[in-house]
Amino acid sequence: MTSIFESIKQGLTEAVDFSEGNIKHATVHQFNPVDVKGIRSNVHMTQTEFASNFGISLGTLRHWERGDRTPR
Repeated sequence: MTSIFESIKQGLTEAVDFSEGNIKHATVHQFNPVDVKGIRSNVHMTQTEFASNFGISLGTLRHWERGDRTPR
């Protein structure tokens, strides 16, 4: 249990440091935009199939593919 606590404590300490602007020890991940339409095309699914399989609304998928919104 001690190692789990230490890991959580370290993560929280790093989060606090980062929020205070001390980012020298923090790892920051930056993600590239997702090409949802390209992914759907590569798996050979219709919009309806893709939305259903991944539990998202068809409207949301259409917004993603048009670029009106981006997945989080």
